[in-house]
Formats: sequence, C-alpha cells, structure tokens
Amino acid sequence: MAIYEPKSAHLREVLLFAFNWKKSATEAHRMLEEVYSDHALSKSQCYRWFKKFQSGDFELDNEPHGKPPQKFEDAGLQALLDEDSTQMQEKLAKQLQIYGLCPQVYKYVYKLFANCVANLPFRSQAAPLAVKMGGEATLDRSNVYRWYKMFSEGREDVNDEERAGRPSTSTTDEKINEVEKMILVNRRITVREVAEDLNISIGSCHSIFINDLGMRRVAAKFRVITGDKAWVYGYDVETKAQSSQWKLPHEPRPKEARQVRSNVKVLLTVFFDCRGVVNHEFLPQGRTVNKEYYLQVMRNLREAIRQKLPDLWKNKNWLLHHDNAPAHTSLLVRDFLAKNNTLMMPQPPYSPDLAPCDFFLFPKLKRPMKGRRYTKLDEIKTASKEELKNIFF
Repeated sequence: MAIYEPKSAHLREVLLFAFNWKKSATEAHRMLEEVYSDHALSKSQCYRWFKKFQSGDFELDNEPHGKPPQKFEDAGLQALLDEDSTQMQEKLAKQLQIYGLCPQVYKYVYKLFANCVANLPFRSQAAPLAVKMGGEATLDRSNVYRWYKMFSEGREDVNDEERAGRPSTSTTDEKINEVEKMILVNRRITVREVAEDLNISIGSCHSIFINDLGMRRVAAKFRVITGDKAWVYGYDVETKAQSSQWKLPHEPRPKEARQVRSNVKVLLTVFFDCRGVVNHEFLPQGRTVNKEYYLQVMRNLREAIRQKLPDLWKNKNWLLHHDNAPAHTSLLVRDFLAKNNTLMMPQPPYSPDLAPCDFFLFPKLKRPMKGRRYTKLDEIKTASKEELKNIFF
C-alpha cells in the first residue's frame, strides 16, 4: 500500500476526529506520529488545536505553526489491537466511543485506518462502523467501499472530483433575453406566466428574474392626503395641565375663575400629507359649510396639488381621505371626485379616532394658542398659519 503524505489541512481534520473520539492531545499526537511519521504535527501544535476545539471553535482554516514533528505511538488503539487483532471495527468504535463525524471527515478516518490497521477486515466492516460513529450523517456502504478501494490503490486526495453535469437549458443567454423582453412589455406579468410561455421551470424563471436580471417585484406607493375642519378661537381656555403650578406644602391650592371660549372664531380647513401642509383655507364670514362650499374646497385642493406636487399630480398616485360629514359625502362632491378619477380612502363610520386631523394636527395646532387672546380675525388666521408651519418645519 502506498504511503499517504497528508497536507496540513488533512492533519487538522484528523485532529478534529481525535477530539470527537474523546482522545487527549497527547494521544492524538501519538496517533498521527504512528500513521504519518515525519509528516505528523508536533506536540505543541496538537495542544494548540485541542485548546481551540475545547473553546468551541472548530474552524480549521488557520495555518499550523510549531516545532518539527516528534515520533510516538497510538497507545489506545494499539492496546486494543494487541489484546485481540481480529476485533471488528464496530467493537473498536464502541470501546473508543467514536461519534458524530461529518462525511468529509470519514474519508480521512478511512485513510487513517487503512494505514494503521491494514491487517483488519476493514472493507467489509467499514460501513457498520461508520453508522455506529455518526448515524445518518455517515457515507453509505457503496461510498465506503469506493473510497477504501481508491485509498488502497494509492489515492491521497479526499476531495470529490469535479463533474461537469448536465448543462442548463433554462438559464441560457437566449432565455434571459426572452424573459427580459416579456417583462418590458408587461411589468405586471407573473413568474408562473413567463415560465409557462417559455416552457421552463418556475424555479429557473425566478432565478433569471432575481439573479440574472437583478429585478424584484414592488408595489406602487400611494401618498395619503387627509384633511378636516376645526374652529380656532380668539380665546380658548387653557388645559388643566397648562394652568397647573408649583406650590409649597403649607400653601393653599390656587384658585382660578371659570372661563369660557370667546365668540370670535374662524373655521380652518386643512389638508396635509406625510411631508407637510398641502392646502389650507378659512371659511369666509357669513358662509356656512355645505356641499357647495366643500365642492369649492375640493377644487382648490386639486389645484394646490397640481401646483405644489406636480410629480404626484402627474402619476396620480395619491389618495384623498376625509371623514363622513354630510358635506363630504354629498352626491355633488362624490360626482365631482369620480369625474376627476380621484381615489378615495374610505373612513369607517363612527371612527373619529382614525382621523389624523382629530388626534394629531388640531390638538398640536390649538395647544400653543390656548390662554392667548386674539381680538381680530386676522390675528387668529396669522397665529394659525404660524402654528401650522411650526408643526411641519
């Protein structure tokens, strides 16, 4: 039998096998020396690798460094063979507590046994031993025979030979170009439809989409423009938190006269999205909120979107949201929105908590203005515009 001259990577694999075999670093060193002689790792290298394995690091990529190899004997395995040289590998594995090896390591193990215990009937008992060592993770019987035969004939490399395999007929340049043309014609086409038209598998078609063309399927994003109305007062009562103050333990609680909102007020209508205010306007004096007034508000809103958000207007990827007030849901307003192809986000009935103006915008707008007095409508409008700017900028 030819003498196996291992590479350093092979020796580290054998060290990992010895570690899983519950061998000490000294015993692993003796085993390597007995089998590989001058090609074995040194004792210091074995100790260093075993210390690394004990810490839970099983990476074998580091290049070994150390002193020249030393000669020694495999005491554990040799003692069992001296006792009975006809023992089968299954019995040896049970006594030595061999377990848990990956198939790649088995090839090194078979080579080790082929050099160390060549007098045993290894070929016939190698497969049962492998099952005993690693269970389902081992190589099957035919692979054990095949590798043992190659080692016996002098093979030293344990890596599988490259195989050409059957060439792929689905991911050719011609198929990739056909898939790309179909996608450019119809951006909404599915992988299954392309696969059926080109008579290729869905997996291959999906691979062309992702890996070869670098495409991914995305959904269009819509920006929601929401709005509502609210009264802004010339004087609004402070909240309890705003009117609270500090006091000493012996001081009485401060008293405050009851106050009411002023009759000077103006109705503010605001529409905004995630980036800021889109349009706002105040109800003219003497007007009431009805379907005719709200229809004009919708016209003003569409014009504001056209001027301020031209890309959004051009692509028509925005949604309008408002609550279910009678003026909002009137037939006149609904016909106008339908005629102009305005997409709506419906508001669930009896759900004011889902209106962003009610739980976000108007509380932030009114809170800084509470406790202040504005005697004129123009002062209220100016303060309201200023607070709107402070919210979004």
